[in-house]
Amino acid sequence: MVELYEAGNQSARPNKISYVSLINAITRSGDPDKAERAEKVLFQMYKQYQDGHNDLKPTAKTIAMVLDAWQKSGKPDAGERAEALLDWMLGLYKEAMDKRLEPNEYIYSSVISAWSKSHCFGKAPRARRVLEKMRKMHDSGAISAAPNTHCYTGVINSCAYCLDDELEKKDALKIALATYKESERTSEHGRPNHVTYATMLAALNNLLDPSPERTAAMGSIFKRCCITGQVDSMVLRRLETSLSPSELQEVLCTEDLVTPEGEIKRGALPVDWQSNLRLRSTGSLKASLDGIAA
Repeated sequence: MVELYEAGNQSARPNKISYVSLINAITRSGDPDKAERAEKVLFQMYKQYQDGHNDLKPTAKTIAMVLDAWQKSGKPDAGERAEALLDWMLGLYKEAMDKRLEPNEYIYSSVISAWSKSHCFGKAPRARRVLEKMRKMHDSGAISAAPNTHCYTGVINSCAYCLDDELEKKDALKIALATYKESERTSEHGRPNHVTYATMLAALNNLLDPSPERTAAMGSIFKRCCITGQVDSMVLRRLETSLSPSELQEVLCTEDLVTPEGEIKRGALPVDWQSNLRLRSTGSLKASLDGIAA
């Protein structure tokens, strides 16, 4: 299409649908370099907009597709590249104050997730800084999006799976605890859910050596999970793989709910421990982006 257009066929000029369809196709492909390719097309689209084709101005939805590709890429620099793209997006938004470029919760959670899935030193504090940047911008009125459960859980996840280095793990533990406590104090929009509790249990298991203190800390998180009615199979599996049968009995405060092999008796658990679990659809990227302006 570009070659035909440059050769003089005006009707062949790629329009917004052409670029967005190409980005969508690339991000859904099995290409290991799909994030780089999609980002390149995005910047080509923006260059055309700068050259006077106003119909090719990128929107938050288009940028979100590229961010989604980065967070799923598994690249060592995925966090850095995703955050750089977010900063570029914020620059465009501040310049034009165009609602179609305002980042929402999904945008920020994708960047945090990209840091979480990166294999690099310092990913936990970088993920935390993205969260703090989002909160400050929301509090100042610069954006309407506030940190939600996915954002807080993403930061905790970056801590739970940091590199196996003593200093790295020490910093990650502090960040995980601070982020969890902050989420507990937020409005309903950001409160912990079953995934948050399971992720926090993973963080304690991975960042602390086996000890009575670790068992007590995990017991404290599980107690909150029970009180809020968010105990699901993910939470229970995390306990079973982290604790011995005797430690499980200590955390559950009874021997009746634990088998000698260290399995929790699902059918015997109190009903109110699961009272606030909601059925969640895995959904698609399209469904996840419904809140972003077209």
